[in-house]
Amino acid sequence: MSDQDREILLAALEDRRVKGEDPCFSRLQLGAMRAEEGVPIEPDISDVQKVPVSGLSLAVSPYRVNTSSPTTGIKSLNYLDRILSRDEARSRDFDEAVVLNERGEIVSATTANIFWSKNGTLHTPNLSSGALAGVTRECVMEIAERHFVPLLEGVYEMNDLTDADQIFLTSSVIGVTPVTTFDFRRYAIESGSVCGIIRDAFESTARGSSPAVREGP
Repeated sequence: MSDQDREILLAALEDRRVKGEDPCFSRLQLGAMRAEEGVPIEPDISDVQKVPVSGLSLAVSPYRVNTSSPTTGIKSLNYLDRILSRDEARSRDFDEAVVLNERGEIVSATTANIFWSKNGTLHTPNLSSGALAGVTRECVMEIAERHFVPLLEGVYEMNDLTDADQIFLTSSVIGVTPVTTFDFRRYAIESGSVCGIIRDAFESTARGSSPAVREGP
């Protein structure tokens, strides 16, 4: 694709996003194209992550994120602390790890944002925890609203996550991927569950099709 054609397409996608026409799909396409140009959209420090068919296994990282660091919450290529956390988890045969900040609050996984459901409500750490404002994270939040899934951004500690009904991770690399093992707890992702609804809707959006919208209460 020529530079001129690329600029035309980017402008058209941005116009669709601004007008509110399928904003999640447009944002995903913009993210993919900008990634081709070497613009960091979300931390991709995997090699590249191969998502197991059975879902991801999740541990807890012993390394903390410092929210007072000037690079916290910024999308850059400096992810040494995340690399160390990921490698430590893999040394224990886990695929990913939950990262906490210096206050003991949940931030994210090492290479992805984290969501979980409890009693039909979706939860995710707010950005003040040190989480990145990921493209896929934002799309999932839009999908939740569209499908009438209650969603709360907040400050959470480990007991909130260990009490979850379902857990899933999101990034531009892995999309929406369920966690099926967390610190030796096992989770089933069933069709029609909160995670199942979000994942199916995201995959339909990423393909550019229009998923059926669940009726509201």
